[in-house]
Amino acid sequence: LKFAGGSSTPTAGSGPMRTPEGVAKMTDENNDLIFYTNGSRVYSKDNSLVAQGLNGDTSLIQGVAILPKTTCKGCQSEYYIFTMSKNAAGENQLYYSIYDRKLNGGRGGVSVMNQFLSPAPSADRFAVSVGGGDYFWLQTQDINSNVLRTFKVSKAGISAPTVSNTSSSATNITASSHFSRDGKVLAIAYVSPPSNQIDIYDFDVATGNSTFRYRIPLVGSPYGVEFSADARIVYASVQGSSTSQIWQYSIASNDSTQMQNSKSLLWS
Repeated sequence: LKFAGGSSTPTAGSGPMRTPEGVAKMTDENNDLIFYTNGSRVYSKDNSLVAQGLNGDTSLIQGVAILPKTTCKGCQSEYYIFTMSKNAAGENQLYYSIYDRKLNGGRGGVSVMNQFLSPAPSADRFAVSVGGGDYFWLQTQDINSNVLRTFKVSKAGISAPTVSNTSSSATNITASSHFSRDGKVLAIAYVSPPSNQIDIYDFDVATGNSTFRYRIPLVGSPYGVEFSADARIVYASVQGSSTSQIWQYSIASNDSTQMQNSKSLLWS
């Protein structure tokens, strides 16, 4: 989908990729497409297939993520593709591949494939955030656990994770998580059990630590979660018993009562 000319109505493009759930794309400093992937196949900006065989699971809600290897705007050529693949016990484990846009005559390709990153059994989602001027954060949550693992990704490589504790445990049924544009607020959606909810955290972009702020109770099962550009509003898509809805909440205040009073139904 492409939004152009200030229009709130997108135009639909066409492409060869078909996938049930998570996807990721990377754009350049002008917001032009570089490549995209479903964690299994990788396509260049001209929609040609440039790599396949990545071990990502296409049935996961956020099972693939992309981050630059460095922050060299205009000369960036290599990117990490993070994927999840199940072990013999059915647990998601973390891997990475490297996309190099210089390969295949400038169309790009994968130079490193399916390198093992972490054995920690993970819920079905990656979240990515900006950090400082030269690094990013990649975050996962251990399955059936309150442990958040946040990896620092920089020109030095991928660090050992910073560990924080969440207010809620991730079960085998998961919804999405997302950082605000400035990286300072984190929203994690949970499906019952423990309950249908979104937990809001303050995120320290210098250390990678997450601090619980409050919980947003939901009337139905959440799927997607997103922030407004200024991080003052959070949106949630919710599946009810007979309909789907989009709700918005103001999180400008740290007061949970004010947040609840700001609830507004945008679409049903």
